[in-house]
Amino acid sequence: MQLRYVEYYVDEEETSLKDKYPREHLVFSDPKALHKQGWQALAETIMKQDVKVNLTRFRPFLLQAIDKLQE
Repeated sequence: MQLRYVEYYVDEEETSLKDKYPREHLVFSDPKALHKQGWQALAETIMKQDVKVNLTRFRPFLLQAIDKLQE
């Protein structure tokens, strides 16, 4: 089985984290720094988010995934 990856970054407006943290929080301003704090920091923030995907923004990624399936 060959796996192919299409990367999609969730926008600030698509995540429930926007209602929980200010925009200057590390979760928005420097996510890599949050990762460096370890699994506990990730579990308390990123892993507990809900995502409401913007379908207009997501559509090109979905079409790209469909194209990859046909290769």
